Amino acid sequence: MHRRLSHHDYNERGIYMLTLVTDGRVPRFGQLASTPLQARISLSPLGACVEREIQALPQRYPQLQILDYVVMPDHIHLLLFVREWMPQHLGRVVASLKAKCSQAWWQESDAALKRSKQDTLPRPVNGAPFRPVSGASAPLPSPSSPPRRPSLWEKGYHDRVLMHKGQLQTLHAYIQDNPRRLAIKRMKPDLFRIRQHLRIGGQEYASMGNIFLLKRTERLQVFMHRRATAEEIAQETTRMQQRCEEGAVLVTPGISPGEKAIVQAAIEQGMPLILLRENGFGEYEKPHGRYFEACAAGTLLVLAPWEHHTDSRTISRSQCLTLNDMARTICNTTTDVRLMQS
Repeated sequence: MHRRLSHHDYNERGIYMLTLVTDGRVPRFGQLASTPLQARISLSPLGACVEREIQALPQRYPQLQILDYVVMPDHIHLLLFVREWMPQHLGRVVASLKAKCSQAWWQESDAALKRSKQDTLPRPVNGAPFRPVSGASAPLPSPSSPPRRPSLWEKGYHDRVLMHKGQLQTLHAYIQDNPRRLAIKRMKPDLFRIRQHLRIGGQEYASMGNIFLLKRTERLQVFMHRRATAEEIAQETTRMQQRCEEGAVLVTPGISPGEKAIVQAAIEQGMPLILLRENGFGEYEKPHGRYFEACAAGTLLVLAPWEHHTDSRTISRSQCLTLNDMARTICNTTTDVRLMQS
């Protein structure tokens, strides 16, 4: 997901969260080293080089300050503070970082290839130097231009401009928690797998989370009017909690303020929840914050009836009505739940 704010000047002062991904998601920068108490990334020589290039950014661009970063096996996250106007667009800074890391990768690959060729040369006999047989073919002339180097990075990058209070602390925690999240995903791959063809009734969904929540006998729709009072929301939240303790699973798109409040209470208190949403899933998407923990605990299933998109959209009234109808159908469906193969 590559996005830029069309109205934002990327030379200006600001705080940015950047994500750069290796081409094909190949894990070139290291591997997960997980222990019962801690998960961390053991960096490869290339990963250590990438880390050095990240740390060197403020030397090349004095206007930059690195607030946080993490080097993962197949991607990096950078939290950067542009303290004052930069002559270079932030995209040029990223391009320079990617280029220097790519050059280090190419040099490492060339050195490995050279060592491999040396290992395959014939060994001298009795100390006599090896000489090619007379008349052997001469080496082919080198081409006029070197072959195109393979790409270390996926094209482009993802950026997020911090604009709201509390975002900085949230992203600090997210960056530092990345290795642990990777360890949990690998321990429980089924709970984070994106399934594209889950059919419930006559509707097909993409899904992530615990599909066995659909086997609960009682599925309870959360539906509250937008004009519900705080007291009504509190009473309904208590009622829903009691029903979950009795074995029910909540189903809702969480659109109105009351529904959103119940969704948050369900996530925080570990109530089983089936959440419908307007946007589909990106290829490498995973939940954030407490939604990640709920997914890992098996108390969350997210359903998306429509395709994934990367643009910013406001959900329409007709979509809201459709999602509520879908939630009602899920609650009333008892037998027609099938996972279709791609």
